[in-house]
Amino acid sequence: MYSCNLCGYETKVRCNYERHLKSTQHFKKIEETKCSNENQSVISDDIESRFKSMKGEIDELQRILIENQNNMLHKDKTIELLEKRIGILENSVEHKKQAVYRSDGNMTVNNISQNLNIVVKCFGNEDIKHLRDDVKREILNSPNMALRTLLKEIHFNTQKPEFQNIKWTNIQNPIIKTLRSDGWALDDRDEALDELCIKLVNFIEDIRDELGDDDCVFRNKSRIEKIDELVNILTDSDTNMTHECKKRQKQEKRALGRYLYELTRKQKKISD
Repeated sequence: MYSCNLCGYETKVRCNYERHLKSTQHFKKIEETKCSNENQSVISDDIESRFKSMKGEIDELQRILIENQNNMLHKDKTIELLEKRIGILENSVEHKKQAVYRSDGNMTVNNISQNLNIVVKCFGNEDIKHLRDDVKREILNSPNMALRTLLKEIHFNTQKPEFQNIKWTNIQNPIIKTLRSDGWALDDRDEALDELCIKLVNFIEDIRDELGDDDCVFRNKSRIEKIDELVNILTDSDTNMTHECKKRQKQEKRALGRYLYELTRKQKKISD
């Protein structure tokens, strides 16, 4: 039995174990272990600062309340308004304390109006837990669209804004922006697309591991062969590839790049 204690993964097949050690899930667990303490410290400092600010406002309002208690002309109206405001602030402080929680090594915080402040994760820290099984099956059965479907479902999914960490804003400029630990980086287009392809291929293999190769997953045998061909073309080194395979690999990356630009442009129009 081969097992990975970090991820809780077990298998009797050695090749499956080796593939797990190279998977996105395994590397993500390693990255989460490194980053969790740093994220906790930064968010905790921010929350403590906000608590202090709101406590100061509560103290000031209480002082005003006491002063106005001596003014009988405005007593009823002023006291009522101030008591309501103090109650709102005290409730907000309590909600604020309860709103901090850990999720995959990142901290998410609710603000005073109880709207969710999304912490966007660094590029490479995504997952596919949110994908439904029917979406996963469609990805495996549509190898020509597999990379682009994954790109949209992960990095441009309105339900997962924390994964919106890559964008190509100008197709004439060979620079792609990716969110790294020190902020937005300006990456070379080809290098960024190479990295993106590898990550998406790893997700395809994760889906294969999860769903298997049963008839209920693939519509026919040719779909299995085509998805295997796609994975091999995108992961083989140049020295092992024929001219036709190199040409196909270049086409896949170009198509992925164009789709990244289109999705970035659509997202910008929505936000504007």
